[in-house]
Amino acid sequence: MNTNTTTYSANLSKRKALDYCLYMLLASYFDKAVCKNKTLENKLYLYYKELSADKQVDMEKRCLKALKKSALAKMPNNYFHQKVEISLVTKAGGETEILLDDGFTVIGVMSTGAPAYKVCTRKVAMAKEA
Repeated sequence: MNTNTTTYSANLSKRKALDYCLYMLLASYFDKAVCKNKTLENKLYLYYKELSADKQVDMEKRCLKALKKSALAKMPNNYFHQKVEISLVTKAGGETEILLDDGFTVIGVMSTGAPAYKVCTRKVAMAKEA
């Protein structure tokens, strides 16, 4: 078996598990969070569930620490007391961006990947008026 292929596959699995963990923790901060693309959510969930319980807990701790330093620190407290729609978008490099839409503003959150566990946040756009 090609070592590069095995390493790439392991890194991809870890990356997808990290993306799910970030999504899960971020969604838990809102009064209600609805994911718009269940298929990708379920795929990411399967990568996360492949991890041992110890690795899941460790990943959650690291993600939460990174979220508190960056994304959560940039969002006002009242932002979390509402319903948001979440879109999971796979980027060209394979990373997943989490788009939060509260009906007024769309905010993108994305991990820079393991093992750094850094999270970048950007204002994507103003939501469309109905």
